[in-house]
Amino acid sequence: MDSESFFMKTASYIPEFQARMKNGESVESIITDSNLRTCYELYFQKPIEVYEVDGFYEFAGSGRHRCMAAQKLGIDIPVRIVARFERKDIPSTFLLTFLLFSF
Repeated sequence: MDSESFFMKTASYIPEFQARMKNGESVESIITDSNLRTCYELYFQKPIEVYEVDGFYEFAGSGRHRCMAAQKLGIDIPVRIVARFERKDIPSTFLLTFLLFSF
């Protein structure tokens, strides 16, 4: 299975995972299903981390494939905002380094 198919399949389980959590089922019970376990590990146990910069979000590491898969399916996912910045507060050397190493 290629990576796009893997992430699309995994992301497709997000609504089921969220619904079962909302209904009061424990994580331990939900993740007995291997597909839901993978979904939990990729999207909930370690959410995608982002920087908020002037109201926009930039990845703070990995997560692009997970985000794109969920976005294609129209599914909202949890993210963790690790820092908030305004462009005027960021040294230009940081922006250059960020741009060079974030792709």
